[in-house]
Amino acid sequence: MKKNLLLLIAFLLTSFCYSQTLKAILISKSLKGVGDHTELSERAKKPKIYSYLYSNKKSIQKLISDERTTVDTASIHKDDHAFQTTRTYKTASSVTYFKNEESKIYKVLYTKESNDVTIKEPLPKFNWKLESENQIISGYNCKKATTTNTYFNSNQKVIAWYCEDIPIDGGPTHYSGLPGFIMQIELDDSVIETFEKLKVSKENTSIEEPKNNAADLSYKEFSAQKNR
Repeated sequence: MKKNLLLLIAFLLTSFCYSQTLKAILISKSLKGVGDHTELSERAKKPKIYSYLYSNKKSIQKLISDERTTVDTASIHKDDHAFQTTRTYKTASSVTYFKNEESKIYKVLYTKESNDVTIKEPLPKFNWKLESENQIISGYNCKKATTTNTYFNSNQKVIAWYCEDIPIDGGPTHYSGLPGFIMQIELDDSVIETFEKLKVSKENTSIEEPKNNAADLSYKEFSAQKNR
C-alpha cells in the first residue's frame, strides 16, 4: 500500500511538471561598462525585454524590444588619467534562445543587419552550489545558488535565484539544472536578468525547434568564421 502511494505521488509530480506551461517576461539590465566600473549612460541603461515560454521540458526566449543600436560606456587610461567614453554599435534585430531539456539541445538564433546566424550546441550542464540565502523576487520566495559559467569562452561568476514552488527545471538563456525555476540570474555584477509577470497554467503548449535561413554552426565554428 505504501509503495503504491509513493508511486502515485511520483506520477502526480511528474504529470504536474510535464503538463504545465509557463509564460513570462524577462528583463535584462546592464549594470556597468565593458571592462570597467564606469556609470552607464541613460541609453545604455535601457533594459532588453524578452518573452519566455516553457512547456514539456522545452523553452523559447525571444527578444521583443528592438533597439537596433546600443551604447556602451568604458574608460580609456592615458598618462595616469582616466577618460570616460561611449561607443555606439549595431545589435541584433531579433534574438531567440531555445532549450530542449529532454534532448539536451541549446540553440541561439539571431539576425543582425539582415544576416541570420544559428548556433547549436549541447545544453550546458552547471555545477551548482546551493546556498542558504533567500530573497523575494517578483513576489516569489527564492533560494540562492552559485556557479561559474565557462561556456562559450566565458569566465563569469553566476548567482541564480530559484523558486522551489515552481517545480520547473528552467531559466533564462542556457541556465537550468536547479530544484526549481530560476527567477533571476546575476552575471559578474555586470548583468542582471529577472523574470516578471509569470503566468503558470495547465495548458500543453507545443514548442517547435526554431529555424532561420542560416545553417547550424557550433560555437567553435561560429567563432572561427567570425574571426576570419
